[in-house]
Amino acid sequence: MRWIGQHIWDFISRFRNDVYLENISDHGSDPDRFLTMDSTTGRVSYRTGSEVLSDIGASSEATDLEFSGATANGVLTYGGAAQIDVESTLTYSSDTINIGAADDDNSYIKKVQGSSSDGGDLYVMAGYAHGSDNSGGNLWLSAGSSTGSADGGSIKFISTVAGSGGGSEAVNTPVEIAALDKSGNLQIDGGLTTGSTSFVNSSGVIQVATQGTIDHDSLANSGGNKHIDWTGASAGTIHSSNIPTLNQNTTGNAATAGVAKNIDGATDGDVTITSDGEVIVKLDSDNDESNQRFKITDNSDAVVFYVQEDGTVMLAGDVITNSSTDNDLTLETDGSLTFTIDRDNDETSQKFSFVNFSTEVASISETGSLILGDTDGTAVYITTPAHDNGNGSHFDISAGGATAGQTDKAGGTLALYSGQGTGTGSNEIRFYTYPAAGSTGTSLNSAVKAVTITNDGNLRVDGNVITNNISATNFSVLSSRILELQHAGSYNIQMGNSTNPDVLKVEGDAQAVTVNGDLTVNGDSVTFESANADDPIFTLKNTNNDTNDPAQMIFIKDRGAAPTVGTNLGEVRFQGEDSNQNSQEYGGFLCEIDVATDGQESGQFGIWVATHDGELQYGLQLTGGSEEDEVDVAIGQGSNSLTSIAGNLDVTGIITGKQREVFFQNFFDDLGTTKHYLPFKSQSEQTSIYQEEAAVVMPCDGRIVSITLRVNFPNADGNITMGVHTRPVNTNVFTTGDWVEEETETMALQNADDSHVFHFAFDNAKHFESSELVSISMQCDSDISGNAYWYVSTVVEYDWSTFLGTTSAEIESTP
Repeated sequence: MRWIGQHIWDFISRFRNDVYLENISDHGSDPDRFLTMDSTTGRVSYRTGSEVLSDIGASSEATDLEFSGATANGVLTYGGAAQIDVESTLTYSSDTINIGAADDDNSYIKKVQGSSSDGGDLYVMAGYAHGSDNSGGNLWLSAGSSTGSADGGSIKFISTVAGSGGGSEAVNTPVEIAALDKSGNLQIDGGLTTGSTSFVNSSGVIQVATQGTIDHDSLANSGGNKHIDWTGASAGTIHSSNIPTLNQNTTGNAATAGVAKNIDGATDGDVTITSDGEVIVKLDSDNDESNQRFKITDNSDAVVFYVQEDGTVMLAGDVITNSSTDNDLTLETDGSLTFTIDRDNDETSQKFSFVNFSTEVASISETGSLILGDTDGTAVYITTPAHDNGNGSHFDISAGGATAGQTDKAGGTLALYSGQGTGTGSNEIRFYTYPAAGSTGTSLNSAVKAVTITNDGNLRVDGNVITNNISATNFSVLSSRILELQHAGSYNIQMGNSTNPDVLKVEGDAQAVTVNGDLTVNGDSVTFESANADDPIFTLKNTNNDTNDPAQMIFIKDRGAAPTVGTNLGEVRFQGEDSNQNSQEYGGFLCEIDVATDGQESGQFGIWVATHDGELQYGLQLTGGSEEDEVDVAIGQGSNSLTSIAGNLDVTGIITGKQREVFFQNFFDDLGTTKHYLPFKSQSEQTSIYQEEAAVVMPCDGRIVSITLRVNFPNADGNITMGVHTRPVNTNVFTTGDWVEEETETMALQNADDSHVFHFAFDNAKHFESSELVSISMQCDSDISGNAYWYVSTVVEYDWSTFLGTTSAEIESTP
């Protein structure tokens, strides 16, 4: 039975939705009618169209706005308060016409395109004069003015040229044919014609008459003997007074001068002797003198260079160079090339010096010592070029050999010296090799340091020490037996000294290593490798009889400075391969600093694994917490992770997270096709969404997971729709249309589905938020049964991490 107040409420709502019009009078002859309401009484009536025009002070007469003129396509101008003039032409009496928008786009004044013939002309004219002897107005074309340091605009002239083919109606593309820039420079793409004569053609050639008709002798003001035909055999004679001094280049074959004279150039001018063959300077042609020289002197007649007739060359300067930039200088001889320093042996410490621009890069002293490199500390290399077969060339260093044929003479000693240091400065002698790469290729291999001899005589070999006779190996370093290698004796390797010779010992064929003392390894890594099954094994064994003294593995992080939060103290990683034999890390654990403050130290320990795509994620994290003797634990990763507990779970505190609750919302009724709302209490479903049985307020965020419905005695086919509805805090709940429909699920029911169960599962991650009202609706689109029992179970999921809290508070908006 419905609540009686519901029927009263439905009656009131229906009464308020109906509007009644009373005392409507006849509209008469005017068919236009407009509803109006009296502002005092609220009465609704109507007024005719004529009455409305009168109310607003308007008129229906057509004479209120008149057009004067009847020109087709005319220009409309203002003719008075109620008149619009239609004019055939436009006269604009103001001084300035502005067109275009306030932007950098183009604006055009253009005549309408011709409809069937050539385009019409467009005239832009200045004003005509009026009265006697008055000048016409000037026509000014002005490009746009610029601002600041930018140039002003140019005046450009545009036209089109004829297309390549006739018969086309397409408009040809306009091109620029002339331009006048901001400085007055005129650029013309065609010729310049004065009158009927072409003055300048399109190639820029000035033409003063028709080509081929210029006659020098017929030119005005041209006297006789001004034109000589140099191509003729008898061109004429040039008077000697008209022959100037020859100071230009001449061509042709010069005659032999009988008497040698000076060749003087003009002041500050050059003299050039040019030959298409050899230029020969012969000294002492009759061979009656000795030591004649070809000399070059300076302005004081001091000799700066000479070539003696026997070929000796003398330079007064200090440098032999070539004048061209970036060119090589080659010295060649078909015999020995000898360089001599201090030829008169009257000086000491003379040297050959090799200079790169201004820096000496090498020198050879007069005693034969070779010094390489400059003073900036750059490394110096002595190398040989590659062999022409592609292999590297040999480079041999050898001390002097004894003289053949002499008895018992010693060969020279080959000594390698490192650089001398000062004070505590150290030095080394290093040997480098270029190991072969692991695969074929064309790139040069990288250098690797192979052997180092330190300044205190220690030898470090970065590879293996190998001899040809392994069975007879006996390699000792230092007399105190720090290292001794022996293959045929009772041990293979022994390290130590006379006091404790068994610090490190490798014995017998098993090659086991026994360290009888503490072992400190300062290297970066230690690798244990074995090809045996289940090996290698790393064992820590403690044989002490004490109860609380086990074996220990300690990871120490010593930064040498105060640590920061997140400093990793130690980690263990487990690596393998995937199906493609790619290296893959599958898990590990790590300990790091959570809080480093003195007196508040807290750590964090985490265990991670590869998560499906190889990405590493923590599955277990232990954190020192925010107070003494507290440890926070995080289990799992991701909202879909599954944590399984095989035994019981004993919780002494509060479980914060997502939890589910089941509501049983059974009822008995004939639903028909009316939407009903499931009861959260009692057994009475409701047709009003806001009823106290149907709506509940939620203390935290959550969702409706599912609704399970058992049907009894259906008598027709139809669809059942279950819906979730919410209403926020601080809003009216009594208007059903204002509620938010969060999600609906619909399932089809058949007439034969008696006692079947229908399970409605919802998809949304969240339906409601803390403080909101929630109601669940049920509606059939056809009357599928009469009065029947409906068994309903609803699963609600709460997210207690969004709980309103443990403190009393008034909630005015959704948190």
